[in-house]
Amino acid sequence: MNICVNCCVNCDGELSKVYYKCTDTDFRYVFDDDELLYIKSEHDIKEGDIERETCIMNMYCKCCNKFVDYPVEYDGDIFKNGDTIITFYKDHLSKNIIHQFTDITCKHCNTNVLKKGYFTNTEMIQSDENLLQYSYPIDFTNTIHIYDEEDIKIKDIIINLNDLDIPETDIGKKILYCQDCNFFIMNDLKEIHVNSFI
Repeated sequence: MNICVNCCVNCDGELSKVYYKCTDTDFRYVFDDDELLYIKSEHDIKEGDIERETCIMNMYCKCCNKFVDYPVEYDGDIFKNGDTIITFYKDHLSKNIIHQFTDITCKHCNTNVLKKGYFTNTEMIQSDENLLQYSYPIDFTNTIHIYDEEDIKIKDIIINLNDLDIPETDIGKKILYCQDCNFFIMNDLKEIHVNSFI
């Protein structure tokens, strides 16, 4: 399944395909219609050299006048921006990219379309008794509370404390979650799956 985001998350403008190409004399960025964006550098690469075959596609926002640095496509269980695979979204604390993807099917249930939501968490209390009984942080847990967009609590999932860095912002806690299993994708693109319910 191939799911695409067509609008810029910064300005909501339409995104354009831009190709990084090697020509006879230079490396350049061009749009779909071969309109020149800019020449990156000149070269003296001989014909037949493997570099002459270079053609990499990425997305560009003409309104913002910059390349898009986040995924715009979910294809075969990977997030991509043109020909680039993206495994981490660096602006996850301030820009909600994950909710741009509306038709991702759960890779564990294979039938459910993931729902938009967010999470909060409750960390296991560090008491003298717990610290004597358990090894911190290895044996400590985090209870993840999953909510839908209407603030209705869907479920709780217990994970190891080390399995998830809790974001500091509400936007960082945006997720896509499965209703029937303990799978969710965070706004930074990290995937979490826990086998058991509580």
